[in-house]
Amino acid sequence: LIMQNIRVGVCTKCKDELNIIEFMEHYFNLGFSYIFFADDNSKPSIQTIIGDKFKDKYKIVVTNFSKNTQHWRNIFTKIINENLNEIKNNVDYLFNIDLDEYLVLKNPIFQNKIQNVINYYEPFDALKINWTFFGNNNIKSANCSTLKDKFTQSANTLLDRGIKSLIKLEAYNN
Repeated sequence: LIMQNIRVGVCTKCKDELNIIEFMEHYFNLGFSYIFFADDNSKPSIQTIIGDKFKDKYKIVVTNFSKNTQHWRNIFTKIINENLNEIKNNVDYLFNIDLDEYLVLKNPIFQNKIQNVINYYEPFDALKINWTFFGNNNIKSANCSTLKDKFTQSANTLLDRGIKSLIKLEAYNN
């Protein structure tokens, strides 16, 4: 059962993504309440895509990853650290994921809410989540408008390729 006081956010980096609204709606439907965007000067801008939707539920920091000589992961971590106090004011847990990745909570005990996942696995400082890669089934064109509709074929053999982390911010040391 959901504990309403657990505030969970998403942290993501992006460049020229058009699925912003789909991404935000997906995560808000899972119980996430805040999204932090580190934007590589997207065209069109994220703010243009979002417009007046989702007021006070996100923050956008615009930077130029591609024009910097440092590795983009270092820049992304620096941006998070520079904004950590604001992020902590909005969430207790932070999920780091790419803008083309969608968390699916298949176990029925989670009732499709991230707060139930947290309640189930507590106590933890970091929850590591394996991800599965999905492809487009080699289709050249599709009569659909969302990434979730286009990318439907799982590459189950690639489960060992990486993890995503859900971090308890009170345990995070920058």
